Amino acid sequence: MSTKSTKTATDSSNPRQNRTDPLKPDFTPHAPVQPLGQDLLHGPGLQDHIIVILGVGPGLGISIAQKRLSAAFECDALDNESIIRAIQNVCEYWPEKKLGTACYNASIRKRGPFLQQRLERVQEGVQGSILAGFTFAQAALRKMEEHGQGGNLIVTGATSSTRGREGFAGFAASKSGLRAMCQSIAREYGPKNVHVSHVIVDGLIESDAALEYLGRPKASRFPDGSALLPPQMAKTWLFLAQQHPSAWTFEMDLRPAREHW
Repeated sequence: MSTKSTKTATDSSNPRQNRTDPLKPDFTPHAPVQPLGQDLLHGPGLQDHIIVILGVGPGLGISIAQKRLSAAFECDALDNESIIRAIQNVCEYWPEKKLGTACYNASIRKRGPFLQQRLERVQEGVQGSILAGFTFAQAALRKMEEHGQGGNLIVTGATSSTRGREGFAGFAASKSGLRAMCQSIAREYGPKNVHVSHVIVDGLIESDAALEYLGRPKASRFPDGSALLPPQMAKTWLFLAQQHPSAWTFEMDLRPAREHW
């Protein structure tokens, strides 16, 4: 009488198939837990760590950049080849350093009644979120795979990433698609030591453009808790980039205290 083997074939090339591997006994102590905000950036060492941000405007983008800004490069988010060239230019500017953190902060937001929304505008939104985000992520992840030290990919989302409000059909389609793509990338690249996270920005961001749009005097400010302050928001991106691999956040949302949600 023949017997069947109860062994299950495994594929060592699939990091998710062998989930028990990290559970093998290891008696070396963990590194000390650092106070909040004092951890090093995940990925290459701080002296060798390149941070690249696509989408630097006068609000959130520049506030993130000001944490570590050293140089600026021109890039058109509506041109995928321009994105690839920009990533290459950044890495060539610091040939001895490694791309460790990539922040995607670009999007095109259009609002209007559904029957008045034009196909070209929807296509621009898809380009500004999904296609440009796809191109940026691929270019950044290729650089991270080259040095093999892991890193961070942090993508900015919006309220429309999870729900489609009236008047935002095209924007909701593009932002929700970007979010789903981030989920897929995170599941693939987490085992490869790349922390992928998606930040939902739910609320008005204080800026000169927002003040002008609402008819408020230039150089004034919104009452506390009524609008998102870019310098305070930027601390979230730094926090995500510093997270230890034992406790990674994929998604978080930011909103001012008085925001209706």
